[in-house]
Amino acid sequence: MKTIYKVLIGLGIVVLAVVFLSNQKVEKTLGSVQDGQGYFSTTTVSLAAGTKAQLKTTGGMLGSLIIASTTAGLNNFILKDATSTTDISSTTLAVFGATPTVGTYTFDVVFTRGLVIEATGAISGSITTTYK
Repeated sequence: MKTIYKVLIGLGIVVLAVVFLSNQKVEKTLGSVQDGQGYFSTTTVSLAAGTKAQLKTTGGMLGSLIIASTTAGLNNFILKDATSTTDISSTTLAVFGATPTVGTYTFDVVFTRGLVIEATGAISGSITTTYK
C-alpha cells in the first residue's frame, strides 16, 4: 500500500511540474533595433577641398550626420546619392555651409545608388555619418 502511495505522489508531482512548465509565458525581447537593422557609421576627420569620399557603394538609408567637433577649417560639404566619386548624375541629399553647428542632424532618407561626401571646402573636424 505504501508503494502505491509513493507512486501516486510521484506521478502527481510529475503532472504538476508538466502543467506548471507548460503554462510559462515567454517574454518578448525588448529593444529598439532588430537584428540586422542597425546603422553603420563612418567618421570623417579631414578632406581636402574638392575631394570626395565614397561611404557606401549601393543603395540604402542615410540615418544621420553627427558633427562632433568643428574647427575654423570645417567648411562646405555635400552628401550625395551617387554610384561613385566621379558620378556626374548624382542627386544631392544634404548641403552644409561654412562652420556648421555641432550636433546631430537626422535624415532617415533613402538613397538608391550609393553615398558620397564631397568637400567643397576643406573639412577639418569630426563628422560621423550613419547609414544602412
